[in-house]
Amino acid sequence: MPEHHRYVFLVDTSGSMRGVGGTPNIFGRVKSELKRFLASAPDGSTVQFNTFDARLNSGPTFDLPDERQAFQAYVDRLQANGQSTHVYRALDETLTALPEAQQSATMLYLLTDGKDNDQASATRLQSFLQRYQVQRGPHDWLYYITLGLQTPADVQQALKNVPRTQTLSAAPGQLPRLSVITIQPGQLNLGNLRLTPVAQRDLNVITQGTSVNLQAQVVSPDLERHGAYLTARLNAARSSGLSSVRFSLKNTETLPPGTYRARLCLSGPDGAAVQPGALELKLAYHPAAHYQLEAQKAAGTLELKRGEEQSVTYTLTGNPWATGPVAVEAQAPEGLGVTLNGQPQTQLRPGDRLQVILRNQALPSDRAQQVQLRLRAPDGETGPLAPLTVIQPKTFLERFWPLLMLAALLGAAALLWWWTSRRPWALAQIDGQTFKLRSEIVHLEQLTGSPDLRHLSLRRRNTQGRLHKIPEGVEVRAGRDLLETNDVLERNEEHTILRDGQLVARITLKQAR
Repeated sequence: MPEHHRYVFLVDTSGSMRGVGGTPNIFGRVKSELKRFLASAPDGSTVQFNTFDARLNSGPTFDLPDERQAFQAYVDRLQANGQSTHVYRALDETLTALPEAQQSATMLYLLTDGKDNDQASATRLQSFLQRYQVQRGPHDWLYYITLGLQTPADVQQALKNVPRTQTLSAAPGQLPRLSVITIQPGQLNLGNLRLTPVAQRDLNVITQGTSVNLQAQVVSPDLERHGAYLTARLNAARSSGLSSVRFSLKNTETLPPGTYRARLCLSGPDGAAVQPGALELKLAYHPAAHYQLEAQKAAGTLELKRGEEQSVTYTLTGNPWATGPVAVEAQAPEGLGVTLNGQPQTQLRPGDRLQVILRNQALPSDRAQQVQLRLRAPDGETGPLAPLTVIQPKTFLERFWPLLMLAALLGAAALLWWWTSRRPWALAQIDGQTFKLRSEIVHLEQLTGSPDLRHLSLRRRNTQGRLHKIPEGVEVRAGRDLLETNDVLERNEEHTILRDGQLVARITLKQAR
């Protein structure tokens, strides 16, 4: 977009403009129209005003809006007293003296009611056109306005192939109301009209001067070659109300799939300059673009230890209508870092590779987590993509802790058994000697070394001692009571042992300390 507007007016001040020679007097109306037109010029614009007859009269430059009143006063003082009309000389000299301003939109307006009557007319016109082609900026326009006559044939021919020029003519005594209709943007993409046959696009329309009725026509040789055509319907006739255009593609039965270009030509009545006069249109007519991420190899379930990372590589593929770019992003669980080609998200075109790096930062153990890759394709559709499954495997302790706990319990039980088995469960006082009883079965002969106690044994029952075996000929008494196998030897009670009726030992069981 240009930084500001520069208006350059070149006004014929020969006597014919005020009726000398029988022509209509239109000079006062010209001055009024110029003031009216520039009353709506954008703030920050500059206006340079030159007049001409047989020679060029360079006028002042005005900054708007601060010098608007000075400009109007200057126009009011203008007089048309010249004798000749040297149009092309004035154009050439004006352009020569015009400072270069590539960032400005320079609009050069020529207003004359006569033909060029300079003897060097043809040479001057060619000189001007050559200079204009060189000096013209990307936003410049030339408006050649003839009052009371048709645009001269040499001018029509010369300007026919010069971009951003327009010729306007008015009937005798008539004056076109000047308007500049600026359309933005200068080009539109209508999308894929096979998928959506009707497209509506918004336009920004800036009207300077009088709002006028606009007409729209679509020129589409590429489409018409195949019997199809594109229509454009304006939502409002007046330029001040235009905001959107509805496009429809017709007769597509024999239209081959592909991309096409056309032009939307907007025009108004005489005196209305529409810029640009033609908006470039781009459209597609083909099946939907289809994109697919394909993994180089099946990933399966990825096992990632804490702090470990792995990568999975994909390639973006597509049908012939898939040209991208496609946005790729990942949805990952908390505790898992994911980068796509080294970034949180990326863009791909068909044929590009995608490296997905997964890093376990703090995943829970032995719980499968999923990473979903998502494609966003504004111009098409995407195929399904299976999620990546990631799991943090159990550590050695997590995997075997039940067995380790069981082993620990068994070891503790064994240790307790060993400790218990080594600890005396009772003390036996036999004939003045004290013996520690540890084993489950105690053979008294082995304990004391006395053969008189052979084959006589005790058995532990919890913390009590019971008679286990009493050999033939042996009696065990508690006082007068004769004890039998499995009878309990009460603690702290003396028991007598007789063999063949003879006393061989006395035994008393006591609690072990």
